Amino acid sequence: MNESGQSRSWLGALLALAVIVALFLTYRAGHEKAVDDGANVKLERIAVALREPRNALQVYRLSGDVRTTSNVKGGPFELLEARMTASQPWSVSYFVDMRQLGLDDYIWDPANRTLRVRVPDVTSDAPNIDASRRKVDMGGLVITRGMQEQLSSAIATGARRQAQAEATRPANVAAAREQARRAVAANLRGPLQVATGEPVRVEVVFPSDERPTERWDVSRSIAEVLGSRP
Repeated sequence: MNESGQSRSWLGALLALAVIVALFLTYRAGHEKAVDDGANVKLERIAVALREPRNALQVYRLSGDVRTTSNVKGGPFELLEARMTASQPWSVSYFVDMRQLGLDDYIWDPANRTLRVRVPDVTSDAPNIDASRRKVDMGGLVITRGMQEQLSSAIATGARRQAQAEATRPANVAAAREQARRAVAANLRGPLQVATGEPVRVEVVFPSDERPTERWDVSRSIAEVLGSRP
């Protein structure tokens, strides 16, 4: 083959290579765009699922019995004495207020199919004292109506105080918080799996999980990702 033929052969090879590279780059760009579009659609579906109306989620319930004793004096010159001891059931419910959450509280990790959600701490309602099931032991020779009313009022106040102290005991709050992790994750997992079409892991984070010298997370939230998209 002469020099002219060799040149044309090399030129043809280069042109073929250029076409192959161009086709590859076009395919890769299209593939990456399709992947990005798919990720965007999935993220938008997740955002819609997380915007669904939510309320205060009951996550834990604590119950028990409280025993209270009260003594009073009454009658002429307060010569009469009376005592009342009462045992009655009580209960308290703990909640996580999901209404406080915005998209900036959700961080989506697509690689690990994990949603990290930052929630407010658990709160409890006022303890419920079931006075209808009260068991009472009375003591005193003569108990006037006024003395009985004072005893009942003191018993009710003492029962509420003891139940509230038990509800806010650190061990019980910690138990409520751990149960809340499972309840919040279960509450979110269903809508997320529908939105993504695949199993999703939910990690729940409370303010108490944050160390004083550290930030919550350096990852971008769903609100930040959606807000930065062109």
